[in-house]
Amino acid sequence: MMTDPSDKPAPSGMYQQWGPGGNARAEAILRRTDYLSADELANVLEHNEGRPLPKSLQDYLVRFLRGEVMKKRGPKPKSTDLYGLYFSYATVLYGKARRVYSKLHRRNKRRARKRGEILPRTLDPPYRLALKYVRDHVWPYRDMELESLHNLLSRRGQLRKTHPNKNKD
Repeated sequence: MMTDPSDKPAPSGMYQQWGPGGNARAEAILRRTDYLSADELANVLEHNEGRPLPKSLQDYLVRFLRGEVMKKRGPKPKSTDLYGLYFSYATVLYGKARRVYSKLHRRNKRRARKRGEILPRTLDPPYRLALKYVRDHVWPYRDMELESLHNLLSRRGQLRKTHPNKNKD
């Protein structure tokens, strides 16, 4: 005996509602991004065959089929909480690394002076070594140039201005 697909009970359980193709998940994505891709819409329709869609998804589907929905272009907004956390971590890490590299630099200068040698000019100053350390250990900043990272950290007033000719460690 054939049953009508509309006789199916509404999905029960959290996975059916929030899993792939679930109405609640699709509505949450729509509220957060104002966009559902064609694949996501098809997945929702497949998983909820014969069941009525919520009003918000129906309205979106109508606008989508009429071509009125456009995906937002440009860079996606980043979570300010997460990047604020990484920024705070980077400033703390920079401060610690700079102190360590400054101490090592002073020690090397002192040892070279005792031996009558001159430190090679090719050595990076402590602030650049600290910036390299931060860039290598904090993933959002791995692709940044050192000057850009220094500008980012100092723009927010977290670092004192470090110019190799003006500030001596």
